[in-house]
Amino acid sequence: FDIKGAFMVSKIDDKDIFIELPRGYEAPDGYTAQLSSSLYGARDSAYRFWATLSTWLIEYGFEPINADKTLFRLRKDDCTVMIIALYVDDGLTTHNNDAEYATFIAALAERFELSAESTKVTWYLSVGVERDWAAGTIRLTQEQYVTDLLKRFDMSDCNPVLTPMEVGQLLTSEDCPDVLDKDNVKEYQQLVGSLNYLVAWTRGDLAFAVSQCARFMANPGLSHIAAAKRILRYCKGTREVGITYTAGASNPNQLYAYVDADHAGDPEGRRSVTGYVVMMNGGAISWESKRQKVTALSSAESEFYAESACGCEIFYLRSVLTSMGFEPNGPTPVAEDNVACIYMSKSSTMFNKGKHIDVR
Repeated sequence: FDIKGAFMVSKIDDKDIFIELPRGYEAPDGYTAQLSSSLYGARDSAYRFWATLSTWLIEYGFEPINADKTLFRLRKDDCTVMIIALYVDDGLTTHNNDAEYATFIAALAERFELSAESTKVTWYLSVGVERDWAAGTIRLTQEQYVTDLLKRFDMSDCNPVLTPMEVGQLLTSEDCPDVLDKDNVKEYQQLVGSLNYLVAWTRGDLAFAVSQCARFMANPGLSHIAAAKRILRYCKGTREVGITYTAGASNPNQLYAYVDADHAGDPEGRRSVTGYVVMMNGGAISWESKRQKVTALSSAESEFYAESACGCEIFYLRSVLTSMGFEPNGPTPVAEDNVACIYMSKSSTMFNKGKHIDVR
């Protein structure tokens, strides 16, 4: 479902906000306008809408998921009958009771004006949803989003490439121009931001390349722009790539993860890069490629930092799944290829050279 005029449904009763009247309106001398409801463009509009909607959902009978305040669960007779995921004013629901869902939508439409509502999800936030009931699979793709992206940046006729980055390529600030080109900066920021949206939803294979380009948003050079456009060329040849989840997986609700690190992969700051992916029911549900905040003194240390970041994400995911009633089956296996890192993870004692990472 989609709520129309979402940011304007929240009342402002906790503080006074005065505005300048728009052109064409005049207030009597000594008077001005005071906002009674939230407005698009206001700093806290999104929060106020979330507070209004979440309060209504709780009054209806939903329970907020403690691990993630955008997830709500409705239980009847100690059984979960509906789960809602919110993304600003767009809601995604799953349920096992059609009558309960119809009653909920009717109550929601009575309280908020809905601009769209569908009982079958085929499209959500630029993500295509394909469901095969016979095979028991759900497939997520952003093929149309990639097509629109290529058209937006005049690259519909570009030649596709096999990899998102050139092998061994390292982007550095040496290629940043001395004179800032605002037009290039604007276009580059729009391109990298659009690519990052792909990474956030279905294209974990772009995570490393996009994170490399994102380091130079303030002042990109020609090599940075070329690298970003190469990612688009790669997307053209792989636009149909997506994620498929299988209901008949051998171990449903079981998380398993793969983690690695590129030691001193940043040629300028010599910081390492963390990379991990968490899988469930045959598909990836979380991934990250990010430069580490500290400088690791060894490959084992960089791997340990990466494993720590992956562990934090697993803890969060397990908490969310458990809160929704889908507790993972047993501990989460984490695949790590560094022997020293594995030893450090299993050992209850720390050695002299590892005291500074003891807290992790």
